[in-house]
Amino acid sequence: MGMGRRFQSFQVIVCAGLLAVGSASAQSVDATTTAARARFQEGVELFDHGDFESARVAFLQALGLKRHPAVLLNIAHCALRTSRPLEAKRNFEAFVAESPNATPAQKEEARKGIADANAKVPRLVVDAPSARRLVVDGASTAVAGRGTVVEVEAGLHRYTLEGDGGAVIRDGERTFAVSEVFELRASETVSVPVVVPLVAPRALPPEPPSAKSGSSIFDEPERMAPVYVGLGIGAAGTVGAVMFLLAKNTATDNANATDALIRSYASAGRGSCGASGNPAQFGSLCSVLRENYDTVDKDALLGNLSLGAAVAGTAFGAGWYLFAPKKAPSAETGLVLAPQFDLFGSQKTFRILGHF
Repeated sequence: MGMGRRFQSFQVIVCAGLLAVGSASAQSVDATTTAARARFQEGVELFDHGDFESARVAFLQALGLKRHPAVLLNIAHCALRTSRPLEAKRNFEAFVAESPNATPAQKEEARKGIADANAKVPRLVVDAPSARRLVVDGASTAVAGRGTVVEVEAGLHRYTLEGDGGAVIRDGERTFAVSEVFELRASETVSVPVVVPLVAPRALPPEPPSAKSGSSIFDEPERMAPVYVGLGIGAAGTVGAVMFLLAKNTATDNANATDALIRSYASAGRGSCGASGNPAQFGSLCSVLRENYDTVDKDALLGNLSLGAAVAGTAFGAGWYLFAPKKAPSAETGLVLAPQFDLFGSQKTFRILGHF
């Protein structure tokens, strides 16, 4: 589901050592690049079809073959959509660190992604004065008794809190929910009910004053259906007003012609509408005249109603588009940046994959 907005990416930094390798090594590099590009494009296609887990695996394989900042960005977005906020956060931060020439739009996308992922990362908070080490799934972290924070992915984890000399203070296992803050004490373990992100996202340089912020009244609203309905009513009302105007003009012309014919009979001494002794033709003309006047009045009324509907429908549709709440994509449901072609060349064009 590609969107229409496009912008240019950064230049790939090439290691100087690659310039000195022989022809056999160059052929190997080319083969690796080709394989990385193929896996990357496969990941883009899987993401387009909503298979975020398979897309993540394809992007990870592409990154293993050829490291590229664009791959990090797409891995981060896939991780957000597969409940891996810690992985998403680390890849967004890696993208920022490895993309000094990223555009303002790319920096803003990474900034939003870091903030969104950071708010979803589960955490263990150590609150044990004698604690010296926390081991989570075999990974050890030195602690200073209280206040140490260890981030984990959502899911089941085994933890051990150790004191001096490796003495076990507490151990156990727990299934962590997204955004959960879990306080680990020497005597009890408490799940903190209020979730507050404890680690601030990586600071990024401020945007230049010329960068646009907020939304414009001309941006697409969250819901377009009222716009379509309003403009549809406006178009139908306009067509109806024109048709009834033409019908009214035709009925008026017929009435004028019939009235002129009746007046010619009256001047010949044959009376007028309603007079006794009128010939049958004269009486039928009076009936036709009354029908024509009724048609004129009916068409005029319907034409005015249609014109009112046209004005009201158009005004409603335009007003909704300009002043209704605007669409504001988040990092998780918004933009995913991916090279469309020439993945590892010197110039790359990125496309936005859209809302899911």
